[in-house]
Amino acid sequence: PYCNSEEAISFWTEVETAIGARLNADDSITLVAPFGLAALFDDTITFNAKNGDRAAYAQRVVDKGWLQRWPRLRQVKI
Repeated sequence: PYCNSEEAISFWTEVETAIGARLNADDSITLVAPFGLAALFDDTITFNAKNGDRAAYAQRVVDKGWLQRWPRLRQVKI
């Protein structure tokens, strides 16, 4: 089990998809992004080594059709 949602998100397959939002009691929104937000705007998709399942990552890239949908998207090799 994870300690909290931020820790859980940090294990998602891709760095760029590891983002969540929380609505606070005062109606403000808090973003949770364990790897930061910069990669979201860099036209990249990066395997999350913390997840460890490269096969699942590769299959998700194919299944989601990301490289066809966004031709400028680049896979970052790590």
